[in-house]
Amino acid sequence: MGKIFNRKHNDYDIYEAELNAWETLSLGWKDSEGYNNYDYKALAINLRHDYRVSFDREKHFREVFKDEVVNHGGTLRKVLDKYYTEFVEASGLHHQPDFCNTENKIAVCTTETCYNNCFFDFDDYFVTVMNLNGLREKIIDAKNNLTVTLPKWEKLVYDLRVSDYLVNPITFGRWLDERFKEDGIIKGGDHLDVLEVVEGFFELLGHDLKHRPNYHKYPIWVTRWTLFEKFTSAVKVSGDADIDRWNQVVGVNRKFPTWQIIVKYPMNVVESIYRPSQLDGCFYPQHFPPPPLPPRSKFTFGTGGHTVDLVAKNNELLPEFIHQPIALKPEYYQKKIGKAEITHYRVRTPRNHHYKKLSEEYFDNPDEIKQWMEKPI
Repeated sequence: MGKIFNRKHNDYDIYEAELNAWETLSLGWKDSEGYNNYDYKALAINLRHDYRVSFDREKHFREVFKDEVVNHGGTLRKVLDKYYTEFVEASGLHHQPDFCNTENKIAVCTTETCYNNCFFDFDDYFVTVMNLNGLREKIIDAKNNLTVTLPKWEKLVYDLRVSDYLVNPITFGRWLDERFKEDGIIKGGDHLDVLEVVEGFFELLGHDLKHRPNYHKYPIWVTRWTLFEKFTSAVKVSGDADIDRWNQVVGVNRKFPTWQIIVKYPMNVVESIYRPSQLDGCFYPQHFPPPPLPPRSKFTFGTGGHTVDLVAKNNELLPEFIHQPIALKPEYYQKKIGKAEITHYRVRTPRNHHYKKLSEEYFDNPDEIKQWMEKPI
């Protein structure tokens, strides 16, 4: 009897061959992108134990699986990519993305009471680490569908020639370097150079969101500002700002040097928030589902998920949520900017550390976690 999403059923036998293959890859094996046997094993374990995927959502996922693997000889990896692209990002389609299901909807934060949830403090904020390099394709798409004049965006086009550098990720990265660095030093001070770029990007993407909402359904991953704020001031032994720490604590690797900013906004500007699942992270082994809530737990449904600290330093479990894109205001930029370097943290140590933290925080007896997940890797 096959097992997936923390349930067993004969219908789930369809997944067993692919999951077993991921769980038994040879030590030292790597794919063309550099993911190794432990990455695939972590993904398989996550898929088997992520209880946040509902029966209806699994049924939909199974239809995609059958079409890709059974009918066309594809792989589970392709299924995850296809499902994410078509039903999580859901770009250009009129239906809601699959993560917006009622089972994982936590709260509607539009008044001073966040309904259905006592976990949220109306005075708290959401925070996300925004990858500016990663905005390139969204910026291209938005500017190609622009129908009005946007003054802040136009300033970037005519004064700073941003359009000339959107040709490919490398040239766009060089443009960002020119904007944010001077003699190799990140521009700080009053952040006017950075704010000029941020205002132009936010204005363009906000206009596109308003006029083409069906192209902005992808999940935005956030945590709570009150728990994340201290990491924005992290420093290295050298005394330099530890920009990588922003990513480590929320479980994000960077495949190339990345300019990133801290964006913080009130919880009440987000209409609906959701608990994320592995399906919402696509093929991302650094994700780790939480265990089902045991009796007398200090955590609630509204806790969401938890980020995985990739260097296993943080001893507290940060909450993790997703929501659909919102219009961003310049004041949401927290005057925190830096360039993160290429990172590829292995999954074994952070998963073992995170598993231990879950066992201690969720259960009276830490060994009880084994009834849900025997081993994390």
